[in-house]
Amino acid sequence: AAYQKSLDAQSSLSKSLKNETLKLETQIKKLNADIRLAQSQIQKAELTIGELGGTIDEKERAILGERNSLAELIRIVDESDNQSLLEILFTYGSIADFFGEQEANERLHQGIANGLQVLKENKETLIGERDKKIDEEKDLEMYKKDLSGKKAVNESINQEKSKLLRDSKNQESKYQKLLREREE
Repeated sequence: AAYQKSLDAQSSLSKSLKNETLKLETQIKKLNADIRLAQSQIQKAELTIGELGGTIDEKERAILGERNSLAELIRIVDESDNQSLLEILFTYGSIADFFGEQEANERLHQGIANGLQVLKENKETLIGERDKKIDEEKDLEMYKKDLSGKKAVNESINQEKSKLLRDSKNQESKYQKLLREREE
């Protein structure tokens, strides 16, 4: 009767260990899926950061080009504005040429105003893109920390599972020993 009681206890413990092992394996599978998701989020964030970096570089080049164009237009207008009325009249052969030049100067002023507006819009877009990149970099760091945590938990569960399997094998050995002793 004592042997039967001991056998029943060992059998019950063995079943309990098997159930615990199955539970740990389910947790490991879920964590592995979470890890794959976190890795996918990291890849997506890195790709987005790269794209934003390219957009930022493009906007910076556009702003630089626009600044250079505006500087040249302002230089031309300044030269024109520095001429005296007498110089202007001698420069142009007729009143029509003079008024044609005045129209051209007016178009230059309008071009400068338009250029300043484009420059302002490009700067606003650049600031927005930089902010997005900063946010995406923060998200990336969060994803990396999350991944690291999940990997640590996964490792801990795997160690717990290994210990449980060793304990289970030890219990199985004890169970088999009791069975052999009972048969003798």
